[in-house]
Amino acid sequence: MQIPFLPKNKYVTLALFIALFLFYKFYLKDITKEFDSQQWKAVTNDEYKHREQLLNDLFALHDLIGKSQDDIIELLGEPIPNIYSTNNQMYYPTKIIRNNKEHVVFATGLFLQLNGNKIVISYDLREWKKY
Repeated sequence: MQIPFLPKNKYVTLALFIALFLFYKFYLKDITKEFDSQQWKAVTNDEYKHREQLLNDLFALHDLIGKSQDDIIELLGEPIPNIYSTNNQMYYPTKIIRNNKEHVVFATGLFLQLNGNKIVISYDLREWKKY
């Protein structure tokens, strides 16, 4: 039985499946990773290599809304002080791009908004670009 959207030649079909498998294995699989608190906390030379890849799994596995500040620190580590954050916000950079390894030209980060009892009431990803 021929499936309408597949080529009629079985070798072409096999080559397509192999190409799709390789695309998933070597490209798509690296876009996201299973959330690991230790990988999230790992910092090398002020770079957060794994955070961007861990975000989807973090949001899928952990309901951040309603968690206490202490719970978040246990899960994600100490937040980074940020000029845009206040006492009721926590900031975790997820990607930083610098020119000449010195000046930040692009950054993304996870911002968590806390209420007066230090409980997370909202969160979002923010992007910053130098123009």
